[in-house]
Amino acid sequence: RSVAYSDETAKKEGVADRVRFVNGDIFEVDFTQGTVLSLFMPPQVNARLLPKILAMRPGTRVVSYVFAMEDWEPDDWVFFDAVQGMLWVVPARFDGRWRIQTQGPDADSYEVNLTQRYQKVNGRFMFGTAPLPLFDATVLGDRLRFTVLVGQRRFDFEGHTKGAAIEGT
Repeated sequence: RSVAYSDETAKKEGVADRVRFVNGDIFEVDFTQGTVLSLFMPPQVNARLLPKILAMRPGTRVVSYVFAMEDWEPDDWVFFDAVQGMLWVVPARFDGRWRIQTQGPDADSYEVNLTQRYQKVNGRFMFGTAPLPLFDATVLGDRLRFTVLVGQRRFDFEGHTKGAAIEGT
């Protein structure tokens, strides 16, 4: 009944071509191709679903009404009538060693080593032999941003995944 009701409501609202409702076991149904996942599951179920959710396409939005997602901090919170809603954006994987190749008349190459826990990133930017800390490092979907201070110079990097590479400025 709930799937038929949801399908009918989607038709009335003019979004039937953009949504899909499935009646099934959430641990058996493949929902990994979705771009928005809405949950109203207790924390124990969310914990079991977490690996499957993190395997979804970077940028997928996950919305949960009331219940958290283990130690994955939400990207945003909404409070309305004493009830909380949370939003997560599935992050791309950026952990590892990356080479940054700059272009232009002073082209150069740098290495950055990243560690990642969900959308939180830490790491070191190698400037010659000096490992420099990253500032304001964040991941949102397939986008990575960080800042490096080299003496009086500030380098801001912003890039997105493109296959096995990061493309950016």
